Amino acid sequence: MISGVKKKTGGYVAIVSVYYLLYIKICAQRAIVLTVERREYLRISLVGKIYIKPRGATDTLTGYAVNISKGGLALYSEKAFDINTGLLLTISFKYNTEEKREDVNGIVRWVKPVNDLFAIGVQFKGLRRDTHPVIFSYLELTNQIPPP
Repeated sequence: MISGVKKKTGGYVAIVSVYYLLYIKICAQRAIVLTVERREYLRISLVGKIYIKPRGATDTLTGYAVNISKGGLALYSEKAFDINTGLLLTISFKYNTEEKREDVNGIVRWVKPVNDLFAIGVQFKGLRRDTHPVIFSYLELTNQIPPP
């Protein structure tokens, strides 16, 4: 008898092994993971305070940045925002003993509740090297984008 094949009255019926099913499942999971990832830029860690001001609001909220890329960032906030809400973000970058802040405009792209907070994905708008040198310096220092 051939391994994985069983003789049955004049013909052969394939017996699908557990390993083959596992292989198919892993391939399917990898395909799903590849299709779910929609980010254009690799995100890198950025842990720190971030100030959030929704478009048209007078109050500024405090949140915490999680990661950043050339395309946007993820943050945690006590307040949820509607998708497509415009935000003015003030991001703090710490360099040894120095702290630098930079403002950037963004648009809320996704919101997910996480316990008592909300994880929020923000896409940057109008991010350029000449107008946002601190953000670009951080991304270059972490090798996320090549220097000019």
